[in-house]
Amino acid sequence: EPQTGSLAALPEASLFESVMARELARCQRFGYTCTVAVFALTPWTTVHAHGLGLVNRVRGMFLCACKASVRSYDQIGWLVENEGAILLPQSDRWDADAVCRRIAHRFDLAVRQRAEGVDVTAQVGVVTFPFDGEDPRTLLEVARARCTSSTRARTSGSRAVAPRSPGSTAPSATARVTTRAAPSAS
Repeated sequence: EPQTGSLAALPEASLFESVMARELARCQRFGYTCTVAVFALTPWTTVHAHGLGLVNRVRGMFLCACKASVRSYDQIGWLVENEGAILLPQSDRWDADAVCRRIAHRFDLAVRQRAEGVDVTAQVGVVTFPFDGEDPRTLLEVARARCTSSTRARTSGSRAVAPRSPGSTAPSATARVTTRAAPSAS
């Protein structure tokens, strides 16, 4: 069971990018890979329509799912109101896929139990340093693009498949994690 006591949510995208830059420099110096997962909670306009109380509850549920699913030295941050990111140092895509599945499962359970009647999906885009880019902004842009392509694929009914990174033996990094809370029948 991961320890979450020392984790703190990073309040701003710029702070998250500076933490990423330091970690990427460390990874480059020691020859490690590093994975970043960007999550977009959709459809956010529907959540917003239910008021600020639900917005804060959904964000809180997502943050709790993240904290319960990562290691003590992983970093979590909000990039924009409905978009979060997780920095997973010394990890590869398989590690990130496992973390994303745990987050999705915990988030799905929380939404089903505490946000009845609200349909919230967590779309994810995963990138790996150095295969998908070498600076924080590039990595975040690629992860966001993968997140967006998985959202379009979900709404069109097709399955999104991202191209493999040059030199990467890792599987495609397009989001495969989707949680959906259906209205309860009670």
